[in-house]
Amino acid sequence: MDPVLYKAAAAGNIDPFNKIDPACLDRILTPDENTILHVYLRIQRWEWGSTAFVPALLLQANKKGETPLHLAAKYGHSNVVKVLIARAKAPFADPESGVTAARMMLRMTNGEGETALHEAARKARSRVVGILTKEDPDFSYSANVHGETPLYIAASVGRGPEQGKVIDKILRNCSEVDHVGPNGRTALHAAITARDHVRKLLEKEKKLANTPEEKKLAKTTDENGWSPLHYVSYFSGWIDISAVKVLLEYDASATYIAETTEKKRTTLHIAAIQGHVDVMKEIVSRCPDCCELVDNRGWNALHYAVASQSSNAFKKCLSIPELERLKIEKDDKGNTPFHLVAALTHNQKEWRAVYPNEKSIGIYSLNKQKQSIASIRCGDFGEIQGDTALHEAARKARSHVVGILTKEDPDFSYSANVHGETPLYIAASVGFCRRQEQGKVIDKILRNCSAVDYGGPNGRTALHAAITARDHVTVRKLLEKEKKLAKTTDENGWSPLHYAAYFSGWIDISAVKVLLEYDASAAYIAETTEKERIALHIAVIQGHVDVMKEIVSRCPDCCELVDNRGWNALHYAVASQSSIAFKECLRIP
Repeated sequence: MDPVLYKAAAAGNIDPFNKIDPACLDRILTPDENTILHVYLRIQRWEWGSTAFVPALLLQANKKGETPLHLAAKYGHSNVVKVLIARAKAPFADPESGVTAARMMLRMTNGEGETALHEAARKARSRVVGILTKEDPDFSYSANVHGETPLYIAASVGRGPEQGKVIDKILRNCSEVDHVGPNGRTALHAAITARDHVRKLLEKEKKLANTPEEKKLAKTTDENGWSPLHYVSYFSGWIDISAVKVLLEYDASATYIAETTEKKRTTLHIAAIQGHVDVMKEIVSRCPDCCELVDNRGWNALHYAVASQSSNAFKKCLSIPELERLKIEKDDKGNTPFHLVAALTHNQKEWRAVYPNEKSIGIYSLNKQKQSIASIRCGDFGEIQGDTALHEAARKARSHVVGILTKEDPDFSYSANVHGETPLYIAASVGFCRRQEQGKVIDKILRNCSAVDYGGPNGRTALHAAITARDHVTVRKLLEKEKKLAKTTDENGWSPLHYAAYFSGWIDISAVKVLLEYDASAAYIAETTEKERIALHIAVIQGHVDVMKEIVSRCPDCCELVDNRGWNALHYAVASQSSIAFKECLRIP
């Protein structure tokens, strides 16, 4: 685009364009294929009332698929939106045809699969949302490429009067509202994490539902089987308890839904392990029999209250009659909640205050390892944690003992304890403090055991543990034994390279070099969380320039990868808030 014309378009000066054939205006483009109308709308930040443009520009998209309507919606130019819609209708004598043409413009999507309504919802442009939804009330706006509908976007942005108006207008004006969000979530899940708008969404569904069966929003689960009530149980430390009350008021049966992951936890279990006793009280008051539900290990809500490691929360649970009755219920290993309490008293003094008196000890009986809570309190608690002798020896860096045990039973695959830790994971996670002995422990497990289990909690492996323990020597040992560990990800999709990129402020850069040496393709793995960041993005936002250089030198084309917002590595360099790191990034070609 000619610089003179560009400046005129940016300033909203139409005089130079009056001298140009209107049929040629759609061919005056920037490198990103922005028309003069795009240029004006991208630069100006105030309302524009001019109607001096040709119809040919109305539907013309730039390289990103953005029409002028997308930009007007994004920047909140409500007057421009009205003009664009009116101009789309103008060429048609038949009013119905004009409406059809305008709606076609409203429904056009950009490269992200977003309509103008998606853009307006994200930026909380309530006036624009009102215009768009009234103009095309019967259209069901589908999800963008990230799985987000306009309503989901509006609900997830957060609190504020303008955001509330956006949601109100979508719910009021649209006859068909799509609540869909990414990873199976809905706008209700988003509203809970954003701390607002829960009642609005449920009331809208209630009005539209003809039968109780159609009221399903409160029970719709994400890809992990988490209902909105799971979310509020987890986040209630900073969400008003009223959100829990609203959900239970609309559909209390959600309390009986168990997640679809291996643990099979209900909302009561989630609230318990978070120590959110007020949420537990509310759930139990509505659905007292949900206390009977257990997870895949047989743990009830009181077991989880112990697992919260808050003795204060556990005490409060015992004051709730429905929960107090669970104190003698056993899990699959025969442990009552007080067997777990007894194990904690060994190292955490605050739990001794809730340990039962001698007269009542007998009611808890023995677990399947023939242990009483008294014997566990005295130190016999290895089995309560699911630990074998090898787990204990690995934790204490007893290399001679590890050698004896692994030679005696080399074909046994030592599984994880109740915390998800295998002996190798424990050995790898101990770190610097016993480096020499710990190295021998790891060597003997790898050398003597024919079936080595590398597993750890939350999807992590011994390789993840070695990286966080600052042990690049063990990193190499593990990869020499099992190369595929380099690409094994945790429950958030983080590979060992993600961990090294995050912790490299205090991890030798050689750990990064070793990981890339064994499998550089790990640099292309994106986390499975909503942000979808690769290891390079993690290194950049942490300001770890040396890690960035190493990754880029091995995999230069990984720089092209972006996150869910389209952010590349340089966007993250700015987000690191380190001008020094940003300058260093600019020196990397």
